[in-house]
Amino acid sequence: MALKKLNPKIKFAELNLKVVTQAQPLKATGRLVIGVNSFGFGGANAHVILESAPQHAASASAAPAQALPIILSARSAAALPAAASNLNDYLAKTPDFNVYDLAYQLALRREQHPHQVMAFCQTPSEVSAFLSQVIAQSEPLLGGKTIAKAQGPVFVFSGNGSQWASMGRSLLASNAVFQQAIAEVDAHFMPLSGYGLQDEIAGRNGQDSDHRYAQTEIAQPALFAIQVALVQMLRSQGITPSAVTGHSVGEVAAAWTAGALTLKDATAVIYHRSRMQGKTKGSGQMTAVAMGESEMNALLAECGLNIAIAGVNSARGITLAGEVNALSQIEAQLAARNIRFKRLDLDYAFHSAKMDPIENDLIAALSDIKPQLNSIAFYSTVTGELLSGEQLNAQYWWHNIRQPVLFENAINAINQSGANVFLEVGPHSVLRSYILETLKNNACEGLVLGTLSKTEHCENKVFSAMASIIASGCEIDWATQFPTPGQFMQLPNYPWQRERLWVNSSTESLGQLSRDMLHPLLGYALKQHASSWENQLDTIKKHRTGRSCRRRCGSFPRHWLC
Repeated sequence: MALKKLNPKIKFAELNLKVVTQAQPLKATGRLVIGVNSFGFGGANAHVILESAPQHAASASAAPAQALPIILSARSAAALPAAASNLNDYLAKTPDFNVYDLAYQLALRREQHPHQVMAFCQTPSEVSAFLSQVIAQSEPLLGGKTIAKAQGPVFVFSGNGSQWASMGRSLLASNAVFQQAIAEVDAHFMPLSGYGLQDEIAGRNGQDSDHRYAQTEIAQPALFAIQVALVQMLRSQGITPSAVTGHSVGEVAAAWTAGALTLKDATAVIYHRSRMQGKTKGSGQMTAVAMGESEMNALLAECGLNIAIAGVNSARGITLAGEVNALSQIEAQLAARNIRFKRLDLDYAFHSAKMDPIENDLIAALSDIKPQLNSIAFYSTVTGELLSGEQLNAQYWWHNIRQPVLFENAINAINQSGANVFLEVGPHSVLRSYILETLKNNACEGLVLGTLSKTEHCENKVFSAMASIIASGCEIDWATQFPTPGQFMQLPNYPWQRERLWVNSSTESLGQLSRDMLHPLLGYALKQHASSWENQLDTIKKHRTGRSCRRRCGSFPRHWLC
């Protein structure tokens, strides 16, 4: 930089060195290797070697096999319409652009900022429609915000209470991945049951769905099949769980997702579990109560009632199971104490002594299943802890029916492992409030989503959950959507949102940043003092003789009074 003359004692030619004193042209072809030195003023030294990128033969652009996420991200919500406008203008010049290449560039070759919107598109016209929506800000869009230290997602599988008439019917009619997954479950279920779950979900098995789903031997297998199909939809977009847990019957789908049970064995568990529990119909009912476990134990002891705590869902949420008369008595006590409760629409007393008559038959029916080591962490709601898949034998599934559901313990254990993004997998979210309560008690910022609901049960609802997970910052298996690299596209740069930053004066300001010199000798007028001036004078500069300086008088004063 400041070199003017080379040291004659250094033999640069013999050392094969050339000191660069001006810009040098790089060769147009061939391999380049360049070293870049940086010697910091504070003593930090660095040397980086740069090499030409390897040459690859250009491959044909891949065609999208399914709808892919088109992601727009920005550092502020205000920048998103600008980003969409720039991209829309760019794509308008190449209307035959490849959606696969565009999705690949936006997902994997661009920095992801905190604010994101996206749509799942398969054709250029769908991309254009999405960008127009972002520009117009005319309707709600898929997406979300980044979560600090996002870990997950954790798949939480709903239990009884999430089923409803027509659940899964819309997806069965519209989504090929969902259809295929239900068919795969049916291949194992029909030989056991004699009827198909595709027909059940489609409403082709006679009677109305509400009446049939009141029978647990029908509702549980349908719930399981829908959960398996939802997992396959999520997997098809590269969204896989970091851990799984399930509430009661939800543990069966959780065990399959974790890899602890094959689909055949999981289907056998759901069939025999529901069939056996169906025999206990009419033996009791269940009530959900907004109360803590210890408080409820004290109240039950005080009242002397034979009621089981069937589930501990959160610090202020438990489920009771017992005979109808006993539940009515405890509900009267709760009402007198102004404590919220709700009798569940079930004609069964799950997770209580009313299940004891089916113990031996259930264990015998499941004696042939072969649990295996899981590939995804499985948190048991029987033990409330992390559990190896090899332990999910017939005896475990009996405990899954008989023992209380320790849902709060399982969520606590998952949260303490660092996970803070949860997705409830099922036809309707019934566990979200419990998870949020546990996160709040742990002072943890998190995200709790659902796949479907009674009011939103189409494909777009599942895509919405996917978009929120992607935006949250969770790790995504992008190789599922993009098995081969997309072709490079020179997309528009980031749309900077320019702001005018100017220091405004106040009545207290001395005006030091905005004042003007009014006189070469007097300098600046002092705003706070009338007839006062300020200047800085060089007393030496004007009195030089050769290389020496002579003073003719003392220094000038800095302030002048006139």
